[in-house]
Amino acid sequence: MPDGHAERTLVLRLAGPLQSWGLTGQFIERDTASHPTKSGVIGMLAAALGRARGEDISDLTALRFGVRVDRPGVLLRDYHTISHHDGTPMRSADGKLTAANTTKITHRYYLSDAVFLVGLNGSDPAQLDELSAALRRPVYAPFLGRKSCVPAGRIDLGVHDGGLVDVLSGFAWHGGIPGGHQRPGDKLHLIVEDTGGADLITDVPTNFDPKRRGFQSRRINHLRVALADPTTGEQPDFHDLFSLIGW
Repeated sequence: MPDGHAERTLVLRLAGPLQSWGLTGQFIERDTASHPTKSGVIGMLAAALGRARGEDISDLTALRFGVRVDRPGVLLRDYHTISHHDGTPMRSADGKLTAANTTKITHRYYLSDAVFLVGLNGSDPAQLDELSAALRRPVYAPFLGRKSCVPAGRIDLGVHDGGLVDVLSGFAWHGGIPGGHQRPGDKLHLIVEDTGGADLITDVPTNFDPKRRGFQSRRINHLRVALADPTTGEQPDFHDLFSLIGW
């Protein structure tokens, strides 16, 4: 779908102490992509709407998806162990039970202190307005890839006229603190869904039912965009701790 004024784009700000957007890892190794996945964001929207896991999500996956990396964050690995509370053996990958197999070591990866702007682009204004309203008053609490990853500040930045590239490029930088700015000449990484894109990513969910989960691929392009306004934009619900003690 080409960029144009007939389209509208819902913009989300995804920021928090930790984010984790799994692509391929399961069980022992839980990976994270370097930016939010379409499956993770669609899951957040479906939860905000109050949809059950088995409900149809084709209207959400049809939205064109883009991510602007305002702050990439730092990759963090969590050394994690799991075991039964009563000490009984756990099944190995082949399904066997052995007396020695009482604890498993897992590695879980996160992005620490990252900030992204996400755009969801479509031609139905009512649908985007509904999603925007749902994010402001969600049925189920949103999280950034995993339930332990709580968002910081307001997620919904409203619905705007235009396509993904134009809208996401038009926002002020959200990667710093109030009063901060980008260095002159800096450009931001923009990942945009494009049927003619050079790269392929498998992150389009077909169903969130645990027994019927599946994913399809989509094509993406990687762009570098300079912002019209390099100064820091509004940081929703910014909390100045030191103001509480008079500093």
